[in-house]
Amino acid sequence: MNVLYLFLILISPSLLLSLKNKKEIGENIFLALIIFLMLLFIIGILGLLQYSVLIISFISLVCFIYSIFCIHKNKPVIKNILFKPSLIYTIILFILAHFLFRNSFMNKWDEFSHWGIYVKNMFNENVLWNSNFTSGANGYPPIVSIFQYFLMKLNNCFSEADLFKGMFLLSTIPLVSFCKNLSFKKPLEMIFYMGLFLTIPSILSYDYLNSIYVDTVVGIFFAVSVIKLITNQIETYNLTTYVLALTILILMKSIGIVVVGIFYLILLIDIIFIRRKEYIEYYNSHFNKILDKVKLLIVLALPFIFRIIWSLFLKYFAVSSKLGNIFINYISKPTAAMELKRKTYFPTVINDFNAAIFKSNIGGTNSIISIPSIYWIILLIILSLIIMEYLKNHDDRKYLKLSIISIIVSFVLYSGALLYSYLYSFDIKEALILASFTRYMITILIATIMIFIFTVFFINFKNGFTNKIVMYIVMGIIMFTIRIPEMLIICKNAIVDTKSYEKFNEPYKKTDEIKKYLSTDDKVYYISSESEGFDYLVFKYKLTPNEIQNSNYSICSSCSDENKIAVTPENFLEQLKNYDYLFIYKHDKDFYNDYHNVFENLQIIENKTLYKIIRINNKIKLEKVV
Repeated sequence: MNVLYLFLILISPSLLLSLKNKKEIGENIFLALIIFLMLLFIIGILGLLQYSVLIISFISLVCFIYSIFCIHKNKPVIKNILFKPSLIYTIILFILAHFLFRNSFMNKWDEFSHWGIYVKNMFNENVLWNSNFTSGANGYPPIVSIFQYFLMKLNNCFSEADLFKGMFLLSTIPLVSFCKNLSFKKPLEMIFYMGLFLTIPSILSYDYLNSIYVDTVVGIFFAVSVIKLITNQIETYNLTTYVLALTILILMKSIGIVVVGIFYLILLIDIIFIRRKEYIEYYNSHFNKILDKVKLLIVLALPFIFRIIWSLFLKYFAVSSKLGNIFINYISKPTAAMELKRKTYFPTVINDFNAAIFKSNIGGTNSIISIPSIYWIILLIILSLIIMEYLKNHDDRKYLKLSIISIIVSFVLYSGALLYSYLYSFDIKEALILASFTRYMITILIATIMIFIFTVFFINFKNGFTNKIVMYIVMGIIMFTIRIPEMLIICKNAIVDTKSYEKFNEPYKKTDEIKKYLSTDDKVYYISSESEGFDYLVFKYKLTPNEIQNSNYSICSSCSDENKIAVTPENFLEQLKNYDYLFIYKHDKDFYNDYHNVFENLQIIENKTLYKIIRINNKIKLEKVV
């Protein structure tokens, strides 16, 4: 019941915050989650992850005890902060997290190459990184993985289902604060909006329920921060909330630093052009002293401070982070190698990227609306301009204006940053095919659509519109972008389907048998001829903590096959001397012809077979194990 334990851990600081700032508990649970994640990150940086459950539980207990003391002094406030729809919605989310993902399992490429295997290494080693890690991109920002790790530690058991529970909670808890406008006096409206809030994270990406990719969560955290900027009053609580949310966002994914920069640009535009007078009044009334101004600068810089801490951590442990610093490493004088790249494949990538922006449909084959990303933005702008004509209060125009500006600025700068990463971070093969373009673009599209939707919701609750057609338009956008049938199928499968995992795992069942013969220190060399690499990643994940070689799983002595790497028999022999076992998942004639002489007295090489490596002078003898 780790989800229940997590609920209790989060509800205590939420209650304390509510008693202090007089806001309902649902508004504060998002802030409590953010603070909780920041504490987990600090605990991890200090090398104390193994004590994280004890530390966090102790802090939560202290918050609860202090809350009881505060309740005694503020009894009249309890009804206003506690018995609200937002608390009911929060409870529903945790119940769904427990039941929806009982049979969920990893099945995607990057889940095995990084997101899942990194958490598995963290769970085994109880650190953010050490030399025993078998994952690849250890320089990725770790905050989502830390949260998933903590969820597993509450049960003290590694579970793929907990990976999905963690992603679901990170996707849905940020929206709880928007329940503040709901009321038990209007039960049908309350149920309707709760249903909408629950499905909104699946905009353009129903598969988020069946994936542990962080792209959707990044978009949601960014959207919620911008929405709070647009719709909330200029006050310290709101400033604190979205700055801390950005601090978590920047620790989610490498491109988070760009997204945070976009937010600050939107904030600057708001300060200079939209609500200049209000900001000046707020600044003059709260920051008269130099110390207050210094505190303000520190708070605004907090996301970048935490990102620097992570970078220093990586530097201290000499962890490779090609993706982690692409927007820093390449802001320098171009090298000769870069110039050569520009002259060769850069023009092709740029042309293909521009074509994808204007021609690559996003929305899925079964969606009612499936159009290129640029047209999504144009659609949102046109709808915003139309809605302006139906405002009851013309002062509300400022919200839609800032919403439009946010949508345009976010899309343009994010797209530019994504193109930049294709040019300078991705390898040539991935750059030329614009690898995962749709998934990356969904991050900013879900953010911009949410900004539009919740700005309209806010105006509707605040002053309303002169015509109901506005809300019909918004509901239409939601229904056209959410693929509810597929979501229901995924939910049903996650709850009752156990055969899907058996079917997926069938090609890799051998790993369960292999584990019986390996000690944790044994190293395994993996061969899978003509493989594109997915089976290698699954095998590497399943055998963790045992070390598997990096790449070189499909080899030949001299060949031009793009799915093979040239390795001479002599080099192969030297590599094998550093390993304890050789596992042949599948091999072809080229492998046998090129390398059978490396082995002593070996006439037959069998597939899906584990061999013990026995070193004999300048050759290797293979002893079949299983």
